[in-house]
Amino acid sequence: MSANGVRVKKYRSPNTVVCMEFALTFREPASRTQDHRLFYICHNLMTSAR
Repeated sequence: MSANGVRVKKYRSPNTVVCMEFALTFREPASRTQDHRLFYICHNLMTSAR
């Protein structure tokens, strides 16, 4: 969890931080298509927002 905290500090964009928190909270696989899509989008943001 400490590594995630560091990542959140590196990101200044509020949207990215929200996606990080959403990804941390969203651990189980998506049962709904929209939730899975949100997780996929947030994952792409985290990966490409180095």
